[in-house]
Amino acid sequence: MAEPLLQVEALEAFYGDARALQDVGFTLERGQTLALIGANGAGKSTLLKSICGLLASKTGRIAFAGVEIARLPAAQVVRLGVALVPEGRRLFPSLSVEENLNLGGQVGRKGPWSLGALYDLLPILKDKRRQPSTSLSG
Repeated sequence: MAEPLLQVEALEAFYGDARALQDVGFTLERGQTLALIGANGAGKSTLLKSICGLLASKTGRIAFAGVEIARLPAAQVVRLGVALVPEGRRLFPSLSVEENLNLGGQVGRKGPWSLGALYDLLPILKDKRRQPSTSLSG
């Protein structure tokens, strides 16, 4: 059986002394989709930051394609292919949607992704590629 794409086990994360996550776990197989649903303050962003290495987890295990990433710095996690695109619109507002996508592709990560593959997955981006990145919602 193939290694899960993403595996989280018994994850705990803190902001100072305040526990934000307790005993979180799930397995995501290749080809599966996972949705995180919850109220504000439920820990969705904290979980994603922990997976990406932006927030150190105190306990637990995070593995991406069989590689332990729970204690790696964010820069190493990105090189393995895990990244977070936050809702906070951290785009380059003077650039188009496509120019922002091209910048994101400059990390040099190997894989099947290209603008064409991205546009096949999210066709609306192709329609909006020449618009300012600030025209995107969500």
